[in-house]
Amino acid sequence: MRIIIPVIEDKGLDSRICEHLGQSPFFAVCDTKTNKVQINPNKSRHGGGGCKSVDEIMKHRPDLFIAKEMGFKAKQKLQIFGIRVFGSEFSTVGKILENLVNLTELTNICNHEGNHECEF
Repeated sequence: MRIIIPVIEDKGLDSRICEHLGQSPFFAVCDTKTNKVQINPNKSRHGGGGCKSVDEIMKHRPDLFIAKEMGFKAKQKLQIFGIRVFGSEFSTVGKILENLVNLTELTNICNHEGNHECEF
């Protein structure tokens, strides 16, 4: 299974999850078959609803996307492509992968008010 997680740094399993999909500087691409984690730059920053970031995510052919929260349109677009969207309260890629069985469908929809950890 291929899992994508938006992250704010390139530190492998120690990379911290980004709280705002559209402004995530990197995506962790995790392959559960090979147990490899690759950190890739997000080449399309926020452009309205995170939907440009979804296009970047789709280049990695994910089966599952994991986030703390995301906008409704971005979540909907991922689901249209058949990508399962799960939420996580864990703060690093490693902790998320260790706890995959405890994750549930993402219900935290971001209203884009207030500050997010990875805003510039």
